[in-house]
Amino acid sequence: GIFAVRGTRGFTGDTSQSDGQIKAVYSRVYSNLPQVTKYWLDPYNAPTVLGYGFQHWLSPLYVSIAAAAAPLTSTVNQFYQRCPRSAVLLDGYSIGAAAVKQSYLHGLNTSAKDRSRTIAILIGDPLFDGRDVADDQLTHYAASDNGILTQFPFPFRPELFPSSYASLDISDVCLTGDPICNWPPLLLLDVRAAALYFFAQINTHVNGYANTSATGAKAPGSYGFLKAAANWASGRYLTMVDAGIVTY
Repeated sequence: GIFAVRGTRGFTGDTSQSDGQIKAVYSRVYSNLPQVTKYWLDPYNAPTVLGYGFQHWLSPLYVSIAAAAAPLTSTVNQFYQRCPRSAVLLDGYSIGAAAVKQSYLHGLNTSAKDRSRTIAILIGDPLFDGRDVADDQLTHYAASDNGILTQFPFPFRPELFPSSYASLDISDVCLTGDPICNWPPLLLLDVRAAALYFFAQINTHVNGYANTSATGAKAPGSYGFLKAAANWASGRYLTMVDAGIVTY
């Protein structure tokens, strides 16, 4: 089963940007694995970028993370029970990535059997931690800069995937300069500077993953990291099938 969770509703409520990021991965996995059951999960009313603003300390963002993680957890746990021989692919972008992370770490069944058949792709995660064993080494992120919601004064703190998860199928993808997943912490001390940086760099978050390849080269139209993430996840899924861990 494939479960996708989108990001925010852009600047004005238009979902084309956040939906486009996640659907680029989802649709490629769909074409690579035509036999697999797909789920488009849209479990929450995410705010617009203009609706949360720095004056509110982004509070609607972490409210939305909780609102998305809860139904995702319930849906996937039911799938684990209903389909014990199927793999689970979790695909999240931006807030959706944070929801997938919270669900994976705190809500999903923790049995070794269920973990061994679960694949997770997180893209532009606001709870990203530059020291994590799950981080995608090809994205050239700054290890010292974590997700914006892991820093003061927000309620989350950097949270690593346990080292025991290193052998599991988790890819946390972040680009240097993405203000959502790779925020320079000292900027939060100056609200004006933080706002200017955010809006100057937000294009990295919105378009960078589609336009940048794993080599760092610009590749408009190639879907860059999104394509690479989808192909990686599809390959891991097929490896599980070949190993007899799961069926389609």
